[in-house]
Amino acid sequence: MSVFIATSQNVALEYEPASIGERILATLIDYLVFFGWLMLFVAVPSNFGVRIDRYLGVFVFAPIVLYDLLCEYLLNGRSVGKLAIGIRVVML
Repeated sequence: MSVFIATSQNVALEYEPASIGERILATLIDYLVFFGWLMLFVAVPSNFGVRIDRYLGVFVFAPIVLYDLLCEYLLNGRSVGKLAIGIRVVML
C-alpha cells in the first residue's frame, strides 16, 4: 500500500508506510537501548558498591525521558531502533 502526496509545487511523492511489525521491532530495539543504559549506569556501579544518589538518578533517567524527543530531532525523525530498521517519521 503506497501513499501518494502532492506537494505545493505539484510534485507527486510516493512512499511505503512502515508495517506494524517494523514499528514493533524498532520499539523493542529502543527498549534494548534503555536497558543497556540502565545496566551501564545503575547495575554495573551497584555491583562495585557505588551508591546511586538522587542527583545521579536524574542523570540516569533524564536521557530515557527525553530519548524520543532528542533522537527524532537530532537524527531527522529517527530513533536508534528506527535507524536500525530503516524507517522514519514523515510529516504530511
